[in-house]
Amino acid sequence: MTATLDRRLLWDTCINVRDLGGLSCRGGVIARGRLVRGSVLGALTPAGRLAMQAYGVRTVIDVRGDDEVAEAPSPFAEGTTYRRVPLSSLRMTALHHAAHAGTLEGELRAVAVAGGGLAECFAAIAKGEPA
Repeated sequence: MTATLDRRLLWDTCINVRDLGGLSCRGGVIARGRLVRGSVLGALTPAGRLAMQAYGVRTVIDVRGDDEVAEAPSPFAEGTTYRRVPLSSLRMTALHHAAHAGTLEGELRAVAVAGGGLAECFAAIAKGEPA
């Protein structure tokens, strides 16, 4: 099994969920079980939510824009620490396309400006338990 496949988590109807543990970062490697990313967590069934909680997720950081939250409020306001740190929908779409085009580094630089949301996302991650 490759490292990428090994990090994937199967949480019911939630797609593209993976533990970022094992990825290199400045000064070391992200520890397993410390940082999980996923999309459309609100689609999880009760069994999927139990799997997420059993994995140890205690903080959910929601980066969806106002329009997305209005359409589908987060079911994680209770039972976990819930932080909302919105990035605009257009910015999220741009990040998605940049990842597929191999230009993610440049797009991340565009988000890394004051008020772009990236610093706020990292601050929310750092405040999560366990940090």
